[in-house]
Amino acid sequence: MYTLYKRIYLSIQTQGFVYYLKLKSSELLYKHKLKQFNINYPEGNIPLDANISLNKDAKVNQASPYYEIKKAFSFINIKHKDIYLLDIGCGFGKVLNLGMMLHFKKVIGIDLDKSAVDTAIKNCEKVRMNGYLTDYNVSCADASIYLIPDGINVIYLANPFGKSTMENVLDNIMQYFHKSNLPQLFIVYYKPLFADLILNYQQSTVIFESYSTNKILAELAIFKIQAN
Repeated sequence: MYTLYKRIYLSIQTQGFVYYLKLKSSELLYKHKLKQFNINYPEGNIPLDANISLNKDAKVNQASPYYEIKKAFSFINIKHKDIYLLDIGCGFGKVLNLGMMLHFKKVIGIDLDKSAVDTAIKNCEKVRMNGYLTDYNVSCADASIYLIPDGINVIYLANPFGKSTMENVLDNIMQYFHKSNLPQLFIVYYKPLFADLILNYQQSTVIFESYSTNKILAELAIFKIQAN
């Protein structure tokens, strides 16, 4: 119990009381709703063997809070029904499931963890069985060599890998964007440890950042990629 109170205290100190309240209320709301669909995501971060990635820099599956996910999508000037989402490092499908519940056009997820992918597929099917008919696809793939499908206009990341893979992923994203006819492409980055790598590309700009109270590292950043 002491550990729980200490964790709550540290969260409030870092994030502020109002943010903490919004964060927890959103989690409780969606957790209750998804429980009715028989969906429960594992608590905490799930360990992942770094060596299973080509660059040997895979990280733990890090869950994104609903409050941050919804806030991110509200800052993107694309209607929900037109969002074609790719979640890189999708874990158990939390972001994909929310995208389905928000009636996105389509959601795609990739992850290195086969067991997480299997669970994500089951979770997406449960959401679909409850009336949310957004098309989905989830597969096991290494992000460093993944070919982005045509039509993707929003990419979601929750700090799922190290610098080497991030560099590969960004090269893939820029190649995809240059070949596409999209006027713009958005990258939503939770815990944006390598935000500077995105800004190395002239076509990219930050359109939104949110910080914890200590102002050390952004909690969330949204980047827009567009032709010069």
